[in-house]
Amino acid sequence: MPLALVVMPLAAAALLGLLAKTPEWTRADLRIAREVHELRNPGLTALSEVLRVVFLPPGAIGLCVLTVAALVLIGRFGSALLTVPVVAAAWSTNSLFKAVIDRPRPDPELQLDPLTGYDSFPSGHVAVTLALVIVWCLSAAGSDRLRFRLAVLGGATLVVAQSFARVYLGAHYPTDAVGALLVVSAVAMGVIAVVGPAAARLDRTQTTVREWLGRESPSSRRS
Repeated sequence: MPLALVVMPLAAAALLGLLAKTPEWTRADLRIAREVHELRNPGLTALSEVLRVVFLPPGAIGLCVLTVAALVLIGRFGSALLTVPVVAAAWSTNSLFKAVIDRPRPDPELQLDPLTGYDSFPSGHVAVTLALVIVWCLSAAGSDRLRFRLAVLGGATLVVAQSFARVYLGAHYPTDAVGALLVVSAVAMGVIAVVGPAAARLDRTQTTVREWLGRESPSSRRS
């Protein structure tokens, strides 16, 4: 995999973060955010709250653990091996960008769940959601095409919903969600390039062993 596929999105995210701190960009972000805020209603608020709570650090860690456990139980040890570094690297790199860019969050009066601080860019919720979705789609890649397509479609819908929810709740600007997509996509590609071949070989080995055991007939085992 060309190194540029990792470096260029990270560079784009850094540039976007610096631009996002300018007054002109912030005003444009706010115009879009206010259009989203106009859509507020009890149903969307409840859905956005669910996405917020589920992907807070305790929930995200729980989902990661459940993903690893489920993959181990079905014998996908390679996919399980890949899950932790993808999520951990994406999460930590996104947090590093937060610290370096140091963008203030939207004003509390714009938020339904007021947050303060200088960690607006990139969105942590969108980052961890995308990281988990990438892992889930990779896990489905070895199955039938329909299951993989459903995983990609469902995952993309979840990421879009999370991005919308963060702006809807007023916790982030739209640019914060875009920044998270760039950072996590780049980091995930890098981790997959390094760890992916070993994980794929491990999964293939497990599949071969299961197929060999499955071909053993009861008579051959008795003999």
